Amino acid sequence: MHNLSPALSSISRKVTVPLWGILGVACLQGLLAVACVLTLQQNGLLRERAQMYLKLAAPLVGRELPPLSGTDSLGRQEVVTYGGDGRPTLIYAFSKDCDACVKNWPAMQAVQRMSPQHLRVVYLNTADLLTSDYRRQHGIESDTVFQSLSAESAEHYRVRATPQAELVDSEGRVVWSRLGEFGEDGLKELIAAVGENTRSVKQEGDKP
Repeated sequence: MHNLSPALSSISRKVTVPLWGILGVACLQGLLAVACVLTLQQNGLLRERAQMYLKLAAPLVGRELPPLSGTDSLGRQEVVTYGGDGRPTLIYAFSKDCDACVKNWPAMQAVQRMSPQHLRVVYLNTADLLTSDYRRQHGIESDTVFQSLSAESAEHYRVRATPQAELVDSEGRVVWSRLGEFGEDGLKELIAAVGENTRSVKQEGDKP
């Protein structure tokens, strides 16, 4: 009679090793799943904190601004005042190397296509001088592109991050602001704010 113990032991080892391997893979998958859940939760918290920061850091609506002064891209001294022609003014701070700024250019091009009788656009460039090709590529039609601000304007028009936008009415009061990418909702809000302000200007002009 043959002794079957060595054979059974060999079979057991052959069977046991794959089972432990399967259990190890299952444990690893479980750990990866937990890590993924924690990562998603962390990313969610980071997004919430980033959105909260953008809301807190955005320029306050309702505050009054003094005239904007500084040096433009051609080295000329420029001063932007409010109330001269009744138009609202969009002050847009950007940087060429900013990802959100790049994503914002289609929205800004849509803004630039608005009637110049309804809106004036002023740019604050926080990076290197703009080339004519860059201006043409992104539809920068405004004649006023500040390269640097005076000390007083830098204090009042505090650029915390780019892109940063402020819509200022004809009385120099901030009526809309945005820090970060506009997105579809932000663009709609801006267009609505321009429309509301334009209507109020027309109504004032209609008074005898």
